[in-house]
Amino acid sequence: MRFAGVARSARHLLTSSRFLSSTTFGSQSDGLFQGRCFATTTLAQSSAPSKVLFFRTQADEITQEELTDLVKPFGSINKFIVMRSGRDALLEMGDVEEARSVIKHFSEDQALLRGKEVQVEYSSRQKLSESENPKVETSRVLLAIIHNPLYQMNVDILHQVFSPHGNIEKIVIFHKAAVQAFIVFESDEAAAAAKSALQGRQIFDGCCKLDIKFSMDYTNNSLPGDSQSKTSPQASILGAGTAFSTMKQGSVPLSGVLPFGVTGSNDKCTLLVSNLHERTDEEKLFNLFSGYGRVLRIKMFENAKQALVQLADGIQAELALNFLKGAPLLGSAMEISFSKHNTIRHPRTRDFTMDPYNRFNSEYVKNCCPPSKILHISNVSDEVEEGDLLNFLAPHGVIQRVKLFESTNRRQALVEFDTIEQATEALASKHRSKLKATSLRIAFSRYHAIR
Repeated sequence: MRFAGVARSARHLLTSSRFLSSTTFGSQSDGLFQGRCFATTTLAQSSAPSKVLFFRTQADEITQEELTDLVKPFGSINKFIVMRSGRDALLEMGDVEEARSVIKHFSEDQALLRGKEVQVEYSSRQKLSESENPKVETSRVLLAIIHNPLYQMNVDILHQVFSPHGNIEKIVIFHKAAVQAFIVFESDEAAAAAKSALQGRQIFDGCCKLDIKFSMDYTNNSLPGDSQSKTSPQASILGAGTAFSTMKQGSVPLSGVLPFGVTGSNDKCTLLVSNLHERTDEEKLFNLFSGYGRVLRIKMFENAKQALVQLADGIQAELALNFLKGAPLLGSAMEISFSKHNTIRHPRTRDFTMDPYNRFNSEYVKNCCPPSKILHISNVSDEVEEGDLLNFLAPHGVIQRVKLFESTNRRQALVEFDTIEQATEALASKHRSKLKATSLRIAFSRYHAIR
């Protein structure tokens, strides 16, 4: 079934004062989204039969696909408009009889969308005009809706995700009923390639699912509201570097209560880690810090016993500092403080943004704990025995006890070292290392003893 319509007017989104961030890439002087306006749509309903139906829902950000599923058993659909509220829609059926069938069916059987009731009525309109329903088959502008955003989105992350498919001129992130973003490509072809490759995929494991649509292409020199812009001469990977998000860190959707000592108000993402042993490298720091936040970049300073560790947001940086400050690593107690640099820009910096072993999610907040002498090991192969784990971890210290067990049909283990320092070295050295058939995932355990 082919639809002539577009889902909704973008003008309401762009005049909202709740923009979070905007970044312009390249030397383009054009801004984003201005120009033509949609005609005002009359929402009056009528009891007189019409092939145009009015849908009033209680769900936010309804989509054409969702309402299509409700009515497609009754006939064809000519045009479709989602109203500025994001909850209401006008839908033109093929003829009045098809519309009558929809009304009759849902007067007897309550229409539901996402488990919520939908009101269906005849519209006072007899047809939807083309001027109200402009075609957006392809465009260089994409509207990306990010569902289940366990991590705070910023222009760095979205540029990393979308830039492999073409040159990006501008990214605008805003918060409405959901986290959304406009991504402006240099060409229609690049936008189409990005949409084809990324639609329905998750940015991070288990969260941040992308719902991507073509949007109308408006251009202007400025953006309304409290949006912020940045121009850079070249669009490199992760773009302008710093995230221009004005969202309060406390609004990051992490489950559970923040641990004692973590305020949730910090907005500094980068940590300065000092007093490091000479054998410390980026891999060991990633293995250690990724248990407290999503690690984006790490820069080691040669001969200075220091490193910069950039995490995804301020809460995660605060978690890492709270639990790892003073922790022993390879015989040296780490000194950790917030860096004055929010983004690492140094050359020869290791980028971990898309590393598959970036493991932090909302569940980690509930289980965050300081380094302990007991390690929890998951993703353990069925072939591994207790003796294999002993031999694998023994180079890092004296092991008191090993316990293999199954939880939620997954094989796991607890390993108790003689000291916290030994356990910390083992985690930093062996997390994501392969033992027989699988790569182990290692974290500190909250247990004080193995029973």
